[in-house]
Amino acid sequence: MFITLQFQINIFYLRLLQLISDPHGDDYGEKAVILVLVVLGGVAAFAAFGGKIVDLISQATTGI
Repeated sequence: MFITLQFQINIFYLRLLQLISDPHGDDYGEKAVILVLVVLGGVAAFAAFGGKIVDLISQATTGI
């Protein structure tokens, strides 16, 4: 499962890089919207799981 998830993430980033680096067409607005959505998704994921990750790191380092 992890391998397929990692593969899907790699494919996503390759397609994103291809979309950004493609010089043809007037779809810079579309590229900008996609980039904004990716950034907002990352911020939302960090907001949802960031506190839990910090708690887990704190618990792990407490025993050291």
